[in-house]
Amino acid sequence: HCDSKLEHDEVRLMCTNKKCAGRALEDIIQFAKKINIEDLSEKRIEQMIKAKLVSSVSDLFKLNQSSLLKLEGFKDTLTNKILINIEKSKELSIINFFDALGFTGGAKHKVELILQNKKINNVKDFFKLSEEDLVEIK
Repeated sequence: HCDSKLEHDEVRLMCTNKKCAGRALEDIIQFAKKINIEDLSEKRIEQMIKAKLVSSVSDLFKLNQSSLLKLEGFKDTLTNKILINIEKSKELSIINFFDALGFTGGAKHKVELILQNKKINNVKDFFKLSEEDLVEIK
């Protein structure tokens, strides 16, 4: 998509350009599949990226009905289904959420340690942790 340098990221080639639309598309597709956001196909995600509605996973959670209805082929029923399915995805366990973001191996293990040690069960509290909170964990 952007002709930037590619590098190996464990098992796949990754674009080094963090603002690459192709990279964003792949990240969002993988996330949507892992947390099972129904009706959010690759084609629909690509439409959202081209319309500049989303450029990262977090943008999915900022979508609203009026912005989606501007996209070709998006009618009330489909738009409502997508928004309901995105809302349902928020009920996902926090460890499955981090897994869907691509945390694997050692990173996933460290997240699990933090969650257990600090008795955290939601993303907001996770991101409120300070450096001091983290260094006291073995």
